[in-house]
Amino acid sequence: MDTKKVALQKQILRQEIKLFKQQLTSNFIQKNSELISRKLLTAELLDLAQTVFVYVSQPKEVQTHYLIKKMLAEGKTIAVPKVIGPGKMSAVKISSFSQLKPGRFDILQPIQDEILDQPIELNIMPAVAADRSGHRLGMGKGFYDRFIQKHQPEQNLVLIFDEQLKPEVPVDEFDQSVEFVLTPQYTIEN
Repeated sequence: MDTKKVALQKQILRQEIKLFKQQLTSNFIQKNSELISRKLLTAELLDLAQTVFVYVSQPKEVQTHYLIKKMLAEGKTIAVPKVIGPGKMSAVKISSFSQLKPGRFDILQPIQDEILDQPIELNIMPAVAADRSGHRLGMGKGFYDRFIQKHQPEQNLVLIFDEQLKPEVPVDEFDQSVEFVLTPQYTIEN
C-alpha cells in the first residue's frame, strides 16, 4: 500500500465533500435527515440495540438531535462523544438532550462525565464519505477509528447524504470499516 498515494486520495475526497457541503441548504439537510431518521427508527438494527453510542450532529451533517431525543424517550441507554484528548474521545451517558453544551470545535458535548460502562450494541457515526464495502472516510483525526478499536461496538453505522456515498473510499491500515451505511436512498449492509 502506498501511504502517500492514499493520503493524497483522502485529501482530494475531503476537499470534494467540503465543497459539496458548502452548497447545502438547511432545507436539504432537514429533508434528507428526516428521511434517514425515519429509516433508522423503523430498522430492526436500532430496535434490537438497547445501548447506543451516537454522534451529536454539526450543522452540515446528517442531523441526529431528533434521533437522540427519540431514543432517550424510548428508554434506550444513550452515550455521546466527549473529546478527552488529541484524537481520543470517550462515551458519556446522557439521560436528557439538555445535558449537552458546546465544547471543543463548538460541538455539543455532555456536561457530565458519566462514562458508559457497558458494551455498545450500536455505534452511529458521521463520515465525510463512505462506500458500499463499508469503508469510511472521517475528518482525518482518527477519533472513530481509535474508538472502534478500543470499544469494539457490536455494530457500526454511518449516516451520510446520498452524494457522500462513493464507488470507492481510500483506506489505510488504521481505518476501521463499518457494517452499515445509511443514506436517504440506500441501506447498505456488509
